[in-house]
Amino acid sequence: MKVTKPKKNGKAVRREWTKADVRELKAHSKARTPVTKISKDTKRTIGALRQKALHLGIGLGHPVNAKHGAAELRKTKTAALQFKLVP
Repeated sequence: MKVTKPKKNGKAVRREWTKADVRELKAHSKARTPVTKISKDTKRTIGALRQKALHLGIGLGHPVNAKHGAAELRKTKTAALQFKLVP
């Protein structure tokens, strides 16, 4: 993968997304890798990664420490059902 440096005038140099880049992004999405790590590995901005993921229709932006993990959501849903807060 060719890495280019920003020009002296401060504008970034754009790089096309190759098939290998897309494959790597999908693998990171499936592995639930944090976006900051993907950004460092691919040498692309977080915004560029999020836009490409949005275009591909894949999830991205998995937090390192999720505020509500799966176990927490199950507890919340169970409690809501017990008190009949959910129809």
